[in-house]
Amino acid sequence: MNKENVLTNLKIAEKGWIEARKLALKLVKPDAYILDVTEQIETKIKEYCDCAFPLNISVNNQAAHYTPLSDCIEKIEREDVIKIDVGTHSNGYIVDAAFTIDLKGDQQKLLDASKNALNAAVKYVRENGVETEYGKLGEIIEKEIIKLGFKPIYNLTGHSMMPYEIHAGQSILNYLTENKKKLGEGLFAIEPFATNGTGYVHDGNFCGIYFYMGGNSRNLNARKIIEDAKKTNGLPFAERWVGKGIKPFAKKLALQQLIKEKVIRKASVLQDIQGSLVSQHEKTVLITKEKVYVFPDIEF
Repeated sequence: MNKENVLTNLKIAEKGWIEARKLALKLVKPDAYILDVTEQIETKIKEYCDCAFPLNISVNNQAAHYTPLSDCIEKIEREDVIKIDVGTHSNGYIVDAAFTIDLKGDQQKLLDASKNALNAAVKYVRENGVETEYGKLGEIIEKEIIKLGFKPIYNLTGHSMMPYEIHAGQSILNYLTENKKKLGEGLFAIEPFATNGTGYVHDGNFCGIYFYMGGNSRNLNARKIIEDAKKTNGLPFAERWVGKGIKPFAKKLALQQLIKEKVIRKASVLQDIQGSLVSQHEKTVLITKEKVYVFPDIEF
């Protein structure tokens, strides 16, 4: 690993992430159109670097993977709890980080649960570096969330990352295990979720995010989608990003065909039970033998 090259790219991605957050805090207001907010933030990112994945703007019981479709007309509601999960990258080096906005202002304790868990986890990683243990990290996250009366989401995890690879094989569980394996050197996303629901998410019916898995199709519209999807170099893409100019129904059919042919795969919205609320806070850490670097290195 060329540390200087990695750091240079992560700092570029961090700048894009920070600017995206600043804009999100201005735009995420009641009655704002979700599609407009999303596209403005993604455009802002591209002024500095690239999007590592479509902006996630998951609401209330949704924990992750909601991004609007190209014909979305929904508005942000006055009582929404909104997770803003932003992924930026420079030459494939990813900053994956998230925060939560409570528009009504009566869910601060829920927000504190995931925020405190993240801060405690990052503190532990800073202090222990390559000696950080997976199981201990999960224990710290779980304790902070339970302390405030909530549950971690047990089937969502933090993860290792590699260039152009958002989930690179290692998972950071958000609860105590006996796993004493050390994280060692690498790039990791730490992302606690807190909920007043069941503590488990399931796939919802909605999907706006996909991965290109390889291969082609005989369908002309599907081939146009593939051509656009390849531009992400293996990173996730939004329905909004591909097949521009294809009529909505034809695009829907082409996406369904590509799923059936296993050329692309879905990343459906992940949600706890209806009526529950979820908060999320996340940062990226680069662990080297000498030092731990945190992105974005700002307070939420």
